[in-house]
Amino acid sequence: RSSDLGESMNPVKVFGTFDCKPEVLYAVLQDPIYRETWDESRLEGFKVARLDERQEIGYYAAKSPATGVSSRDFLAQRIWQATKKGEYVIFNTTAQHTAVPEGREKRVRGY
Repeated sequence: RSSDLGESMNPVKVFGTFDCKPEVLYAVLQDPIYRETWDESRLEGFKVARLDERQEIGYYAAKSPATGVSSRDFLAQRIWQATKKGEYVIFNTTAQHTAVPEGREKRVRGY
């Protein structure tokens, strides 16, 4: 983990154009149940804790696409906001929570 190594955070901005309304794309990305219908790598995903109306901690596990490489899981704090311009901003950062310790189903925790 970068924080354990004393490294700084490396933010990544992703921009794209999609042929749908921003609120639809936002809903597709944020809905863990609907994600089962389109995310072929997903093994498991759920909300761990709701922190407030715009923040939660979520769990996501993905199968490895390669033989001999362990599947990965991620525990992330998500923060989101809709702007006055109709844009949606979603920020994720690594989190820890006692409800989902590392080593679940022998997956490797991604950071």
